[in-house]
Amino acid sequence: MGKENRFGILKEQDKKFRTIRIRAPAGNLNSKELALISSVSGKYGRGEVCFTSRLNVEIPYVPFDKLNDAVSELEAGGLVIGGTGASVRAVFACKAAFCPHGIINSREAALKIEEKFGGRKLPVKFKAAISGCPNNCGRAQLNDLGFVAFLTPEVLTSQSCDGCGLCISVCKEDAISLNDPKDGISIDYSLCVSCGDCVRACKKGNITPGKKGLHVYIGGRAGREIKSGILYENEISEGDITDFAGKVIDYIDDECTGHERLCSHLERVGIEKLAHRLG
Repeated sequence: MGKENRFGILKEQDKKFRTIRIRAPAGNLNSKELALISSVSGKYGRGEVCFTSRLNVEIPYVPFDKLNDAVSELEAGGLVIGGTGASVRAVFACKAAFCPHGIINSREAALKIEEKFGGRKLPVKFKAAISGCPNNCGRAQLNDLGFVAFLTPEVLTSQSCDGCGLCISVCKEDAISLNDPKDGISIDYSLCVSCGDCVRACKKGNITPGKKGLHVYIGGRAGREIKSGILYENEISEGDITDFAGKVIDYIDDECTGHERLCSHLERVGIEKLAHRLG
């Protein structure tokens, strides 16, 4: 099979050209890899590079007769061509590894899924995203499988609050109140979204980390049809992400046929069978 018929090679409006898609694990490439992509783009394309919504990299305008040479040069440099077709697509991860709002290292979690399942052929495409905090930059609900990290704050019974108000200033939900420093702060958990920002803001240690984990959304999608994923009934821990993703991927492999995405399948048969597998 020629390279033009494989995953990661896309047709263009002008049939003389192809676009090469390069998988960027969890949206990250190092400077050496970027330099190689730039070099190949200039050598075989028009010197242009673009990025997909899943943070993969594409080199457009590669002439059909130069395609094999361009791909060979990229692969020789250790880059992986792919991220298309009925397969486990690149896992989207936000920048929680260094973002001040990050609760978990979403990049590390995404890489574990990539290492175990990335590129695996399936009956239909599978897209996953990991958001490292409730700001949800990964738009988790619009993926076949999405994770959103949370950290619920807890308030000490005996506080040494000095009334600085830092916790109140960082709370976008107005869930924290302080009437008198002597009485300490209180949190309205009906408003709190468990972002954990107040935990990091409190210099006195009056607000401490409570429950930490991830909300899971199953069966979402974007594109021609917009479907919001179903909120799974159980929260999971950071260490469970890879195994949980594997169970969903196996289910898709076994149960989804034709062009039926997971969201359509679940609308047809319900989530009970998948939930049973998830435990």
